[in-house]
Amino acid sequence: VLPAVASAGDLPAVNFKAYSGKNKLFSLEQAAQMDAEFTSRNAFSSVTEANRKARISFGKTGKILFEVPYELDGTVEFMWVKDSKGKVIAAKKIRPAESFPATLIAGVPSGKVTVVAKCTDRLWEGTLTAP
Repeated sequence: VLPAVASAGDLPAVNFKAYSGKNKLFSLEQAAQMDAEFTSRNAFSSVTEANRKARISFGKTGKILFEVPYELDGTVEFMWVKDSKGKVIAAKKIRPAESFPATLIAGVPSGKVTVVAKCTDRLWEGTLTAP
């Protein structure tokens, strides 16, 4: 379980799908498929170096701010958030031209949520409680 960090305040509204390339959509379904295909996962809590740690914070209006530094484990390619039932509720493909940390902002329900980042050939994840 990852601890929440200082409040991010009210975060802007977001669409749960992110575009990459020419109108090519990375959907929640694609994130769920990718999530199901990986059997090996690394825990964000196992990262000891401060510059490689994922940062997660919550806003006052049910939003999560999920950031993953480039230095985590190679290039961050995709990020998603799952609800307490394991359903993907937000997803984003990280474009090579984006600056780091890779960032996903999304509305989340209160209770258990799992944040996931796909870096090259590994999945990193952590579970925490949203207020």
